[in-house]
Amino acid sequence: MKKVRLIFGTHNSISPGSDNGQIEEIYQKAYKPFLTLLYNFPEISAVLYYSGPLLEWFEKHHPEFNTVLGEMIDKRQIELLGGGYYEPVLSMIPAQDRVGQIELMTTYLRKSFGKRARGCWLPGRIWEPQLASVLRSSGIDYTFLDDTHFEAAGFRDDELYMPAITEDQGKTITVFPISRRIMSGFGKIVPRKIIEDICSDNSGDGKVVVIFPNGRQIGYENGHSLSINHQWLESFLNELRNNRKNIELVHPGRYVRQTRNSFNKAYFPCTSYGEIMKWVLPADRQVEYDTLTNELIESGIEPRWIYGGFFRQFLSKYKESNFLYSKMMHVSVLANQVRGDKYRKKAAKEELWKGQNNLAFWHGNQGGIYNANVRHKAYSSLIEGEKITREKGIFKTSLSSIDYDMDGEKEFLYQGHVTNAYVHSRGAVLFEFDHIASCWNYLNTMSRYPEPYHNETIRDEGYDKYGRYAFVDHFFDERNSVEDFRQMSYIEQGSFTNALYEAVDYNREQRKVTFVHTGSVVKNGYEYNIELQKRFTFKRSSVDVDYQIKNLSLHKAELCFGSEVNIAFNKNGDPDPKLYRIDDEYKDEVPEDSISHESVQQMLTFDGDNNTDVTLSVSSPAEMWTFPLYTYSREGGKVERNYQCSCYVPRWTFSLLKDEVWNVSLSLRIDRSS
Repeated sequence: MKKVRLIFGTHNSISPGSDNGQIEEIYQKAYKPFLTLLYNFPEISAVLYYSGPLLEWFEKHHPEFNTVLGEMIDKRQIELLGGGYYEPVLSMIPAQDRVGQIELMTTYLRKSFGKRARGCWLPGRIWEPQLASVLRSSGIDYTFLDDTHFEAAGFRDDELYMPAITEDQGKTITVFPISRRIMSGFGKIVPRKIIEDICSDNSGDGKVVVIFPNGRQIGYENGHSLSINHQWLESFLNELRNNRKNIELVHPGRYVRQTRNSFNKAYFPCTSYGEIMKWVLPADRQVEYDTLTNELIESGIEPRWIYGGFFRQFLSKYKESNFLYSKMMHVSVLANQVRGDKYRKKAAKEELWKGQNNLAFWHGNQGGIYNANVRHKAYSSLIEGEKITREKGIFKTSLSSIDYDMDGEKEFLYQGHVTNAYVHSRGAVLFEFDHIASCWNYLNTMSRYPEPYHNETIRDEGYDKYGRYAFVDHFFDERNSVEDFRQMSYIEQGSFTNALYEAVDYNREQRKVTFVHTGSVVKNGYEYNIELQKRFTFKRSSVDVDYQIKNLSLHKAELCFGSEVNIAFNKNGDPDPKLYRIDDEYKDEVPEDSISHESVQQMLTFDGDNNTDVTLSVSSPAEMWTFPLYTYSREGGKVERNYQCSCYVPRWTFSLLKDEVWNVSLSLRIDRSS
């Protein structure tokens, strides 16, 4: 009987924004014990992937780890995989960044360990057909996808244990299938049974079983999900050693060089590992997906052709993901256009690449986009990259109009020395407000979306009907309370919140844009025609908005208008942000929790993390609602409550006769705290 070929390895990475304490705990419980155990089994070959930032962390905090890793590489026990240095979704970033990230990783591995990586790890096994040519052009010979990818490409039975060659633009790459069946029992059933399952798959020449768990799960239990303990792994390695007559451990690089001509050819559709293709669906569609797959399973039918969605749909599912993606694309253009200073260009591109880490763009079993630290880290890197591209003495403040988020409508981008301020025509809202010196986007907010794992208590907290940005226009029922609004059970009488405003005046020299929308306010059964005009003026440290509301109806309109402003702080910072009410010369600290403040003209929040004062001022005294906004998202096996932003809603009640106009001005300002 011929031996079964086995490729065994782990993939290892760290989340952006993780502190040293968190990484150290994972290192001591997972990464270090695993490598130590593997070192004690020199006859066990393995292929390992470590992300660039994790390797850098080892180098800085535990250089002995890299020393041992290098020794095992020199002894040909370990083969290292390359990939995108900062773990991007390669198919989703610009072509020049794909190549740059892969080359950065390849260079690091060559300089640190004396070996050029020929294989590549894809986060989430997120695949698009053009990756074949991208990877091959970057010197990559092979990668790994789940066997469900192979099923989607038409393979079945024994073919699910055979590597395949795929092609794009005449360039080919080898793809190994990760065994879903074997992986489902790894760490859960007795090691001897895993060995029996591996050997049962010996069905002929060229067959390869691939086992590739997440290295963090071997020994580390983060309080949410049970890990694979080291005793189990040691028993598994002992079983491998005792079954060398039946199982041959191989390195994929050598295997490709020796047997490449015997592989089948395949064209894989746009896929990822199965759960991602479910998670990308809206919450109600995920319920339908689960219902359908369960019905098929109960009928004895394997639901192998039920794929769900496509990874890029996260960009449309979460508007925050699309804005971050748009920022990334914008900074990529800026960084790659730098000329005449290769060091500045290199520094800008590396910050850009840091901001391309995949976790900030999606949500599945981990927090991902719901994790404010992950998003803030991405924005911080992108803003820093943008700042580096600005040549001193050359950069000038500007106001431009482009389709920034690729939705077919023009957005208005103010880029200054102190702030960036971006305005969207949908709702005429400010959706990005960067403090350049702090590399902080104060509108890096997150709306409350329905998720299928939410219970009734969470659902009762409310879901948002629009993006949580700044200068969102509302016409309220006067009877609504701050709690009604927080829970989204309030009555929206106007049609302005998500309306498409028209930019009627765009003055680049004066840094002003004026928007107008004519809509309706329905009150007591009567529909009033209302024209709302808002003029944005961009200044060095502030954005000023002048409102003009006109009654176009024949009847007198009694109105309650509010302009919602959300600001994202770092509640994990030190110290916590503090909210102050300012009246004339008095400055009083006030609580933020779901409170209505009477006759307010100015609210200031001290952001100790960035040492800034963020001030919201109004020209006419207003009732001001304030409250923190929280989301509930899954992190491992637990649903966690996460602070996303602080909400401020100044409100005014007034009446307008036919053609009468009411005016008010707001200002959002960032200053260095004195």
